[in-house]
Amino acid sequence: MQKRTMMGLILLAFSVGVVATGCGDDSSSDSSEAYSEDISHDEFTEAYTRLAIERTFCEYAWQCEVPVYDNYGPARKFESEAECAEKLPTDGMAQEWLSYEFEKNAQLIEAGALAFDSANAAGCLNLIAGLDSSELCDARSVIKGGENPCQEIYSGLTAEGETCIDSIQCAGDDAWCETEGDSCGGTCIVEAGCGDGPSCGDDEVCEYDGETGTESCQPLKAEGEECDFWGCQDGLECVVPEGADVGTCRAPNLGEGEACADTPELCREGLYCIEGTCQSFAFVAQGEACDIAKWGDSDPCEPGLVCHVTAPGETTGQCNPPAAVGEACANGLVCEWNLFCDKTSNDQLGTCAERKADGSACERSVECQSFYCGSEGNCEQLAVCEP
Repeated sequence: MQKRTMMGLILLAFSVGVVATGCGDDSSSDSSEAYSEDISHDEFTEAYTRLAIERTFCEYAWQCEVPVYDNYGPARKFESEAECAEKLPTDGMAQEWLSYEFEKNAQLIEAGALAFDSANAAGCLNLIAGLDSSELCDARSVIKGGENPCQEIYSGLTAEGETCIDSIQCAGDDAWCETEGDSCGGTCIVEAGCGDGPSCGDDEVCEYDGETGTESCQPLKAEGEECDFWGCQDGLECVVPEGADVGTCRAPNLGEGEACADTPELCREGLYCIEGTCQSFAFVAQGEACDIAKWGDSDPCEPGLVCHVTAPGETTGQCNPPAAVGEACANGLVCEWNLFCDKTSNDQLGTCAERKADGSACERSVECQSFYCGSEGNCEQLAVCEP
């Protein structure tokens, strides 16, 4: 198990559910700001929050032509990309993830449990700011993949066996904070390596030898080599026939219109396996029929529109602007960016309503402005565990 980094967590929160990547605009970013290597943690927090929302959230949602899960959060529910960048930072979901994570890390730094590398922080900001549009549409792999400064901003200082509140503070790539339930206290645990040795490198896979009963690190598999569901070289997919235990590393080489029912992972970049054939994606315009299920539970409507499904549990509907306060909703995905779908049961239609202030009674976090419904059933701010 590779310990998640803080940057990976935040980017995952923003990009979860994106079906694939492809971009409709190859223009370059006009961001020319250069961040200094002596940047403070507070300065980094402010700058990263702005960049994460403006670029890897709003700009991505409006410039990259892809179907997205949950409308990529609320980013496509605005009337423009500029409005998204202006208003989205006040959204409870963004505040919960960003403010909570950075406040927690600041406390860990002050307690001497976490180290902050200002040079890598500046390098990460400059990397994100300098992405052109074609790179931005694949920002998750650009920022999270391989060796880059975004992965080296924080390093844990808490040793194995010592008390922890989060995995980021545990020393070592193979360490994590083991907790019970929602407890604030945990213990840093170091994962066992491969066999009797250390964990494998990024270009290796831990392979079990059935004859000797031992594990050892082996090079990632090349095209045509046997694989065990994973362990192929970059750009290859491990294709395992139904019912089989092993597969073969293959390159995605199926073109548009080719059959993919048995190998959906082999459609070429920018294509999706839809109804058994590799197909390209195009936004659905206002007033036209949309089908969320067709795109892997993702919304295919143009930016500024949402797929208004006809009833709870349905996946088909029509692309139209988000519903305003008091308008009917089958789920929260159809409501305007700062509203939720208020209904008495999941199998009934509800109405879009304003999110509730702290102290208001709640049943789900989505009802709250803070995006957190506490254990006592009231909207509240998500508390940071003290180191």
